[in-house]
Amino acid sequence: MKEKYKLYVADLIKQKKMELGINSKELSERSNVSKSYLSKIENGSYLGSMETINFIFNVFGIEFYYEGEKFDELSELMDEYIINQIKANDTKAIIEKIISYHENAVYSALAEKYYLCRFINSVLMKDEFEYWDKEFNRISKLIIIDSKIKHIYLDFKGVLHKNNNDYQNAIKYLIEAKNLGKFEYTSSMVSYHLSYTYGKINNLLDAYRLAVEARDSFNKESNWKREWYTECHIANLFSRSGEFQIANKMYLDLIQRYDEVGSVLMKNTVKVNLMWNYMKQLKWSEALQILEKTEENEFDMFKISYFHCAYCYFKLNQFELMNLWIEKGLSLKLDNDTRTLLEMLRILSDNLIDEDERIKKLLKCKKNNENCIELETLIIINNEIRNYAETNFKYKIAYEVTKELLTTKATFVV
Repeated sequence: MKEKYKLYVADLIKQKKMELGINSKELSERSNVSKSYLSKIENGSYLGSMETINFIFNVFGIEFYYEGEKFDELSELMDEYIINQIKANDTKAIIEKIISYHENAVYSALAEKYYLCRFINSVLMKDEFEYWDKEFNRISKLIIIDSKIKHIYLDFKGVLHKNNNDYQNAIKYLIEAKNLGKFEYTSSMVSYHLSYTYGKINNLLDAYRLAVEARDSFNKESNWKREWYTECHIANLFSRSGEFQIANKMYLDLIQRYDEVGSVLMKNTVKVNLMWNYMKQLKWSEALQILEKTEENEFDMFKISYFHCAYCYFKLNQFELMNLWIEKGLSLKLDNDTRTLLEMLRILSDNLIDEDERIKKLLKCKKNNENCIELETLIIINNEIRNYAETNFKYKIAYEVTKELLTTKATFVV
């Protein structure tokens, strides 16, 4: 067994001694390991043979795994989990099986890979990620982490910050991962996540460059699903740059290809983006036609679609249908962006308030939420405030909001 685990083994022994309430002398007597030999293992200066390590661990009623059928099975499971995450396959059953091996994994020479898998799962499930991040960092001080494992960890650390709209820290971790070098499968994921994050801060040129790099790598690796998602992301970048026709063609092509590699989730990802692309071109009816072919129970995949529907009906002056979609949406557990946008529409369509009160409520809605919503959501709200202010001769407010829009380089102008 590699010497890199000697500090980790020492830490585990320390923990188990505290749990059992025994000292080194008692442990030496129970394990038949000499005090001097045990002392070297406990202070992390020497690992000793696996036979000796397990004499010690048997006192605690456990075994330290470093080889054997169970060790190999767990190692293969964790490799399978990581590669299936990269390939966008369902990993629920795999991670459940890995978790069932918890004690075997913690007390083994697979600990760092196990804690990595738990951290990845916590990021994807958006649950307990702080705990698993802390645990991975704790064992990183005890085990010399392989570069590829560190590469994957930094990638998902970046994803964690991206998901929390902390784009500067997301970029920091993703660049750190990229600087570790090229690794099969995982480097293309880092490029994709970094591209997506650059897109969030309107750095569209770097976003496009990295997206093309990721797409080409996914193609070489025969990772068709990720290539498909990256192509959708590239189309979105064209749409955000005002190249609506190019984006439109790409989205329609992806819909045609969906049957070859896709799922309902993949199909709806494109439909939501295509609808948004039509809305940017003020093609409200065309956008709604896409939704006519979508089952309502599929909306839960993309709750933003409740806003899309309501907004199209708002622009078509069909306020009864607009209010129906607002109420449907607000009755659900929504992300901050969707809820804020639906609340904005509700204020705009409220006939019981006058012009001054409406402007006040719109500005308050924006102020209360601007630190927890995405840039594109803020652009939509600012556009609507500006349009309403201009229509009602509130030129000072319209001017201030227009200045803010210019600084965000908005492309969504309605």
